Amino acid sequence: MIMDEQLAEFCVSGRLGSLHIGVSVTEVSELLGEPDGVTGPLPAMHLYGDVQLGFSVSGTLWHLAVEPCGPRITLPEGDVPSMTLEDLAAFAEEKGLILEQCEPFTAGEVWWRLPDSKTLISFEDDGLLAAAHRSEPALLND
Repeated sequence: MIMDEQLAEFCVSGRLGSLHIGVSVTEVSELLGEPDGVTGPLPAMHLYGDVQLGFSVSGTLWHLAVEPCGPRITLPEGDVPSMTLEDLAAFAEEKGLILEQCEPFTAGEVWWRLPDSKTLISFEDDGLLAAAHRSEPALLND
């Protein structure tokens, strides 16, 4: 399977189309419209399909995550096929990047990342993407 261009960009740069850390909740609303779900007033999580956006008290995007359920991922720009670890490894090899394994949260819980990327990626037992996260905790309390 060939990795979707948006997912590949997110894994490398932490950008998902027009979405990136530091953009305002107002800008996101102008780009994507009303979210499918919101946890409450700021600070809040907004849901657009399988994309979760975490906004600070001031409305700054500090957390961007893709958490699909199944073989297709619903992104703001439309549905795309999920990716596997094999897809990510082939993409990294094609681009001359080194895929690194890490355990950033819990010992024994394996995540992956590409060099210089702050995007963390995990996979389900069936090989499909479980989650891809990019966060900047310093922005949470701005």
